[in-house]
Amino acid sequence: MSNKEPKTYDKQLEILKNRNLKISNEKLAKKILSVENYYALINGYKELFLKSFNPEIFQDDIYFENIFSLFDFDRELRMILLKYILIVERVIKTKISYHFSLKYSDDYLQINNFDVKDNKKNLKIPGLINKMEKTIGIYSDKKNTNTPINHYKNKYKIIPLWVLVEKLNFGVIAHFFYCLKVEDQNTIAREIYTDYVEEYNYTKKSVLNPAETSEILFFICDFRNKCAHDERIFSHRHKFASGNSPCPFIFIEERLSFNNNVFALIMSLKIFLSKNNFEKMTKEIDKLMDNLKILLPNHSEKILKKMGIPKRWKDII
Repeated sequence: MSNKEPKTYDKQLEILKNRNLKISNEKLAKKILSVENYYALINGYKELFLKSFNPEIFQDDIYFENIFSLFDFDRELRMILLKYILIVERVIKTKISYHFSLKYSDDYLQINNFDVKDNKKNLKIPGLINKMEKTIGIYSDKKNTNTPINHYKNKYKIIPLWVLVEKLNFGVIAHFFYCLKVEDQNTIAREIYTDYVEEYNYTKKSVLNPAETSEILFFICDFRNKCAHDERIFSHRHKFASGNSPCPFIFIEERLSFNNNVFALIMSLKIFLSKNNFEKMTKEIDKLMDNLKILLPNHSEKILKKMGIPKRWKDII
């Protein structure tokens, strides 16, 4: 049996007060604890406000409301990022399904239409095909009679990729791109880059290569999952499987390092977003950060640093 016995809201507040946390409105604090998990709220966001970790003691003049302000800031940040990540997800699904279907028709379950000559990719291809087959099975079930997948399977005996991608998660889509033949990756990457050049009137000669594109998709996917599962995002850093971070043209241009953080995500999304959507996203984030500076004036600089936000970020974007 666990020695971590469940605590009442009063006991939770008592523990926090014993750790030097100030609580100006206990009624409000208990109301927050009744709808927000103590573990997610306190354990997730206390670090910035502690003056010692063993034992845990909060800095002087730190209030419960300060922790909740950071918690709420992070939630708003997740919501903004997820909204635009979903737009990017749609872009990637559209481009992959369009170019793959033009070249291979609906033969996305054929292993030879992927890069079987690459030993690393070859290990991933069977798993990718298996996930697509499982997705088809789920949405072809008799219980799901009204799904587009079931409709195409019953009426046409085929399920076009542009229909299937609607039910594939971003992780599967990222693996799909990774497993493609290099020439097919290049076709998609070139179109993404061409779209960027036209949207942002980009005049410098550069390129978006397949390996970088693949790494960026896995990077965005990681943040997407964090956002979707309501996990802490402001201080999150992605760990690349290769151990090396990509450095696409958009970072080289500004002499920026790809530090796997929120700012790297913002810049990565720019590659796929229209200029209009990117400007809307950055305005929403800028407004959120301005509010953070008001609510947490003594800690906002540290928070923005953890996000990787440069002081001249408005000039960079």
